[in-house]
Amino acid sequence: MKTPARYVTGGAVAAVTVFGVALFLARQGLDNADKISSVISMVVGVVALAVAIWSIREAKRAKRREAEGSSSVRASRGNPAPTRVGSRNTIKKVKNVGTLVSGDGNVVNAPVSRREAQGD
Repeated sequence: MKTPARYVTGGAVAAVTVFGVALFLARQGLDNADKISSVISMVVGVVALAVAIWSIREAKRAKRREAEGSSSVRASRGNPAPTRVGSRNTIKKVKNVGTLVSGDGNVVNAPVSRREAQGD
């Protein structure tokens, strides 16, 4: 299996960066190297925290978008589409009412045509 060029390039850049920082710290002396590495680790920690918070927010947004997208029902004959709320259990149509009831008791009012209301 071939490794993509961007991974090879990224690995090479990371290796050169680590080698350069190690060389720089070796020339600074033990005391200064300790202080500089502490600052570097603090910056890396703050960036990692920011990335973690961002990824959690994006995951929540994606989950919300997926839930909104899968819950819509197409409108027919000019009637607005009902919005489904709750679990994905089986939905039954209550006769002559126009209400959808899921297995766990979630209720959604949906418009019905005259034909459906008369029981045809």
